[in-house]
Order: sequence, then C-alpha cells, then structure tokens
Amino acid sequence: MSEGEDKPMRNVNVGVLGHIDSGKTSLVRALSQVTSTASLDKHPQSQERGITLDLGFTAFALDTPPEKLAPSGEPVGRLQICLVDCPGHASLMKTVIGGAQIIDAVLLVVDATKGIQTQTAECLVLAEILAPQIFVVLNKIDLFPKETRQKKIDTLISRLQKVFAKTNFGSDVPFIPVAASPSSSGGEAAGTAATATAGSSQTQEGGANSEGADKEGNEPSAPSGQPDVDGIGIGDLKRVLAERVRIPSRDRTGPLWFAFDHAFSLKGKGTIVTGTVVSGSLQVG
Repeated sequence: MSEGEDKPMRNVNVGVLGHIDSGKTSLVRALSQVTSTASLDKHPQSQERGITLDLGFTAFALDTPPEKLAPSGEPVGRLQICLVDCPGHASLMKTVIGGAQIIDAVLLVVDATKGIQTQTAECLVLAEILAPQIFVVLNKIDLFPKETRQKKIDTLISRLQKVFAKTNFGSDVPFIPVAASPSSSGGEAAGTAATATAGSSQTQEGGANSEGADKEGNEPSAPSGQPDVDGIGIGDLKRVLAERVRIPSRDRTGPLWFAFDHAFSLKGKGTIVTGTVVSGSLQVG
C-alpha cells in the first residue's frame, strides 16, 4: 500500500451534465478508475443508438491538499469522486432529475467548438436546482488548430463568464479546457491547455498518445512538458477538483436513508440493488 492510501476516504457525488455529443461519457472514461455495471453506456440500447440512456456510475480517487478540511474540521486526506454520467438528450431529462438527490456538485461539459447549446442551457438550469457548486469543462479543444487554440479558449471563457454571471453560481467558477478523447488527426501530441478561474489562469503542457482517452485508469498528472496520457487537460481537471470541490456534511448518526438507483438480477446471487447512503451508515454484518 502506497503512502496516502491509508488516509480516510471521503466521498463526493459529482453529476456530469451537458448537451448530447458534448463528450460526457468520454470524459468520464478518461477520469475513472472504478466502473459499475451500468457505466460507460454498457446498456445494449445505448450502444445501438450511440447515446447515454441511463445514469452511469464510476469513481476515482484523489489526494487533496493538506489544508483542505471537511465540515468537521478534520483534514480531508483521500477523496473519492463518484461520477454520475447523466443523459444529454432532451427527452431523458427526467432520468437526470431522478438521480438528483445524491448529487453534491456538477461537471457541466461544453463542446468548445459549439459553446452553449439547447441542452447545455437546460442542464445549467438543472444544475442551479441540484447542486451548490459547478465546474465547467470545455471539451474537444483538440479540434482547434494549435496556433489559434489558446485565443479561441480565452474568447469562449470570456463569453461563458458573462453567461454565468447571471446565474446563481456567478462568474467565479472554474473553467477547465480538456480533450477527453483527442483525435488522432488533430496533429498535436502535446497541446497547450489552460485552466482558468476568475481573475487568474495557468497553462500547463498536456498531450495525448495515439490511443487517446480510451485507456482507462487514473494515472498521476504528467510533469510539465510531458504528455498527459489520459488526454489533454485531464490532470488539470483532477487538480482543480482536489483543490476546490466542497466536502458535503454527512449525517452518519441519523436514520438510514438509502437512495436506490439501479436494480438487476445476477445469476447465482439473486436481485442486486445499488444506490447511495444519504444519511445513516451501513457495515458488513
């Protein structure tokens, strides 16, 4: 066991919202270490239609800065991010609302080449209702020519800040440019990605191997100047989450409230249900 793995593990549920084809599932695939039976569009109908039809659950772990504290005042230490991959099609918004009670924060995925689209606006309204915190992921930046990429990203962030200034979140939200599944024809083995927050911006070298973000896993962020094997900007996104995501207060002593999200049969085991403990606690008997 490596140093850090024995730290207390806390959990934050992050909903992944965005317009259909904005790259939500590709982003989840690039981030995740652990996948569930219903994750990454494993449902046959999802594969047939090429879209997300149901909530998908995956997770990855992060080490947080020493100064990051939980509501109890204790250091957070090791943090588990549970990603809730939500459908983006307009007809499936009820499915998103059905899983809303467990979401602590939102990753709003925006296609950087198209900006805010119809379902993006609808997801933003939902995010205002569902969660107190939002992170805006500008995906597909690899489709911008390398020589004009940074200028296009800066222009898009400037426009989006004006939009978010009119929301409950305000303009002081993180904007993280990424390419979750870089195209092999993009011509950039090492593109420049900028992580922007209100009043500041940082640039860090990132890149992609020829296999893009299809490689599952949670590798450490690449050192400056080295390729980011998980896709452009994925390391930046993990760093921003580790530093800025708010740790929710959990009531471990209250009555057990278990929110079911899936039920299915497993041969030789019977009916299996999955979900989230919203309050109270469980232990292996």
